Amino acid sequence: MGSHHSPTIDLLGSYFPAWMVCIVSGLTLTLIAHWIVQFRNLKAYLGPAPLIYSCLMIVFTFATWRPTCAVTHRTRAAMALKSPMNRAITTAAVRVLPIG
Repeated sequence: MGSHHSPTIDLLGSYFPAWMVCIVSGLTLTLIAHWIVQFRNLKAYLGPAPLIYSCLMIVFTFATWRPTCAVTHRTRAAMALKSPMNRAITTAAVRVLPIG
């Protein structure tokens, strides 16, 4: 069963869409990669800079998307299990449907 909710991340009490956090992390990692290229004088070994850095941002964004979704889904599932209503429904279902 799929989730009908957009994955969100709690940052300092405010909920942000996970895709927004992933784009910011992709941009940050791309800027770090650019800094490393500048620091190590590797610019001569790269191809066209706009293509390289835009592809790096895409790769870094998707690389952070998957773990972020996994964490938000696990957190949402754990919160749902802690809900008193879900515990009551689960307890009632266990009493009604005996195993074996």
